[in-house]
Amino acid sequence: MAAIYALGGRGDATAIPALEALLKSDDLSIEMVPMIKGQIARLKKPAGGKASGGYGDGDAGEESSERSDGERVTTEQRLEKLERLLQEMSERLKSIEKRLPPPKQ
Repeated sequence: MAAIYALGGRGDATAIPALEALLKSDDLSIEMVPMIKGQIARLKKPAGGKASGGYGDGDAGEESSERSDGERVTTEQRLEKLERLLQEMSERLKSIEKRLPPPKQ
């Protein structure tokens, strides 16, 4: 996480491809994706514009109020998808449990 902040904090747009490549990684935690996107957005802003830290600046548990609506929607969509998948898995598990023979005692 420190490296991601360092890349975004440098203000050097040449770090954008490295951050975008990191986004394609399958082993990211759910908190890291919006943080990386925030750093990319920070680097893409014009130099004269106000440099915001994007998602994740400040305390680790504090969400930035400067996150874009697009990021918020994406996070909400991901959460809804996870909830649907959890429900589907729960239903599948119940179906499998019904087909199992009763436990032997």
